[in-house]
Amino acid sequence: MKTKPSRLIQLLSSLSNDEIKRLNHFVQARYFNTDKYVTKLLNVLDRDVIGKRTFDESVQWRVYYKVFDKSSDSQEILNEKEKKLLGAKMSALTQLTKDFLTVEALKEHKTHRNDLLLSELLNRRQFDLFQSVMKKERKSLESEKERGIAYHQSEYVIEQKTLDYLILNRNLLSKNDNLNEINRSLDIRYLLDKLNLHLGAIGIISSLGEKNYDFSSIKAVEELLNLPQYSNHSLMKICNATINMMQSKSHEDYISLLRLLDLNGEYIPKDDVLDFYNMLNNFCAAQIRSGVLEYHIHLFELYKVMEDKDILKEGNSIPVNKLKNLIAVACHAKEFEWCKYIIEKYRLYIIKEFRDSVCHYNLGVIAFYENDYKAAIQSFIRVERINLNYDLNCRILILKSYYETDEEYDERTVQIFRSAEKFVTDNKKLSSARKKADKNFINTLINLYRIKHRTGKMTPQSIRRKIEKFDLINDKRWLLEKVSELKK
Repeated sequence: MKTKPSRLIQLLSSLSNDEIKRLNHFVQARYFNTDKYVTKLLNVLDRDVIGKRTFDESVQWRVYYKVFDKSSDSQEILNEKEKKLLGAKMSALTQLTKDFLTVEALKEHKTHRNDLLLSELLNRRQFDLFQSVMKKERKSLESEKERGIAYHQSEYVIEQKTLDYLILNRNLLSKNDNLNEINRSLDIRYLLDKLNLHLGAIGIISSLGEKNYDFSSIKAVEELLNLPQYSNHSLMKICNATINMMQSKSHEDYISLLRLLDLNGEYIPKDDVLDFYNMLNNFCAAQIRSGVLEYHIHLFELYKVMEDKDILKEGNSIPVNKLKNLIAVACHAKEFEWCKYIIEKYRLYIIKEFRDSVCHYNLGVIAFYENDYKAAIQSFIRVERINLNYDLNCRILILKSYYETDEEYDERTVQIFRSAEKFVTDNKKLSSARKKADKNFINTLINLYRIKHRTGKMTPQSIRRKIEKFDLINDKRWLLEKVSELKK
């Protein structure tokens, strides 16, 4: 009883308001459900529990008495019999919710829906309707300009069902078959799935390091990949170019992928194009982290291309972390007017809950890089909690701004430094490496602040040596710039 309710509550909590309404209609349909208590349970959970309170024993008791129209008494905990009854209704509602999600998914993914429908029509020997559906789907496929994995999955289903139809009508099979077509569509579907899986494995290795996979199977399909009908396939060429870039980490392979996307992007679904540009972004970011700072310009140019192609948004919104990274990169390139244009253009595409804070933060970043540190501080102090990434960056930029603006030593500023250090130390969500890098940065900044205002015992030379010895420290380049300024 402890796990089943929580699973249902978590599942219902993941649904939007519109989905809850559709689920309500689904549960009320007698084809799917005839239990009035399950229908009532959904209404009570939606009204009194979801997003409002923890589903503890006292709440379970209140739900039970509302669902089963029991009169309230002094008891506030369900007995074993009542627990079993409520648990049974919750299990039934859980299964109905899973059925609802399956139906919703079939509405979204017509390939799977057509696969099931066409198979059923063949089983019932409804050949006229089968042919009508097939004709419509073939026409729809032929009209598609963007041909990604979903397109080739649909193509394979159509060819497979065509063969099933021919087998059932052997007189037609003796005259003609589609084995060549089905082999081709099967090969393309398999190769694209294989390349995507390989890309995923390389990505995991790049981010985690210690992972080790057996890649012998991808080598075994190279002969198939090199066949002319597949080697010239737009999406396969781009997948291969991405794999080459991720493995070689060379600028030449980066440029090669960029050119392929420019030449073939219009034939690939927008979501796939976005994924490949995100991989290019990750490549540039990795190069910057490794010290190749000229990639700031490459990354900025990449974001400009993405903006021109209208692929900065993901769905109907722009991810707040992507916007933060984009503005930071453009500020490094001193493209401040472009930054302001981007914030204004995409303001309404920022999730409403965080919109004002995200805009204040990014306008603060622009002000900081324009050396208007007081304006930056005024923007940053208006930022409310967005996520840990924003929160940390905002604190660090406030510290930098106070360092730049204080004309005299101020103990209150040192307390702000110490407060930021405590935040990093106490935060359990930060990795040990990130904590170490941030704490080293803050401690170094405190020492620089004291030297700047002639209250510290250390020298710029000793600070520089200390910075160079750190194995982990954030924004090393900026700190070294501040050391150089102190020596003038």
